[in-house]
Amino acid sequence: MKTPFYLGLIMLLSTPCYSQLFNIPEQYKGDCFVKNVNYWQQETTDINPNENKEFVNTVKEENCSSNLIETDFNDLYDIIHKNTVIYTDGDLKLVLNKKKYEYFFNQEKTIVVAVELSLVHKQEIKDKIILASHFYNIKNCFWLGIHNYYISPNGDIYLLLIKDFGRRIEPIFWKHYQIDKENLQFKLKKLLIDDSYQYQIIYPDQFEVLNQSSSSVFKTDKLKTCYQDKYNIRCNFDSYRYYHDILLQKLSSLSEKNPDTQESMEIIDKQINQICLTLPSPIHHNELADFTHKITECLVDQMKQKIDKLDEELDK
Repeated sequence: MKTPFYLGLIMLLSTPCYSQLFNIPEQYKGDCFVKNVNYWQQETTDINPNENKEFVNTVKEENCSSNLIETDFNDLYDIIHKNTVIYTDGDLKLVLNKKKYEYFFNQEKTIVVAVELSLVHKQEIKDKIILASHFYNIKNCFWLGIHNYYISPNGDIYLLLIKDFGRRIEPIFWKHYQIDKENLQFKLKKLLIDDSYQYQIIYPDQFEVLNQSSSSVFKTDKLKTCYQDKYNIRCNFDSYRYYHDILLQKLSSLSEKNPDTQESMEIIDKQINQICLTLPSPIHHNELADFTHKITECLVDQMKQKIDKLDEELDK
């Protein structure tokens, strides 16, 4: 039913105050296939659901443990009651709750049925995330949004949000959290987004556009005004790439003038990214445009400031 993707990513969690393994009951672990998802390799053509399901099962057997779990959201939702505790370690608990709510996007109502995971310490909620959900648009219910997840024994949480059109799916984003027992939070480690442009964020300081062209041809006049329209995703990313190219050229000129300079593109990128990658990550599909706009606008502003400083160095 779903087209397979692959991504190997396992982070080990080590903390001094708590046991390391998270022994989550089987019915609450989620689908282990989610942790291996690399949706950039997705095939978008129509597929035969029966043939594809057989192939997906084969892939799962190769990449997941023998205790395979294929989560059905309705089954999961039905077995959760108020404050369902799925893990306890001293004063720390992981607790599931289900919720139903609605929100409006472009004056259209969306209904969300969700499962929320809370990190509770001494009866106080320290952090929480949407673990799984189904949502659909009341007016245009031609696709279903699905949030799926997997909680690994090492305390890694993998989330995948997709649009399901029945015979094909489209990825929205993939997240990798780590349960941080010491700081009592769900720490976001990596975010992959497909929103016209495909890009990845590795926190706290790595930002990369994955499908940008090798050659850059920009309409510079348009780039000066593109942030007046936050839904102009292409212009936002073109602006980021344009100023990143200029910054790289300025740095190259500075290196030629002063070979002993301590400046490097890698260091500058990390410094700039760390400033901008503090924005809250998107939870729903309709938040992507605003998130993309704010991230790239911040990056562009920081790069412009750095370009001005390099120009001062070059003019000396």
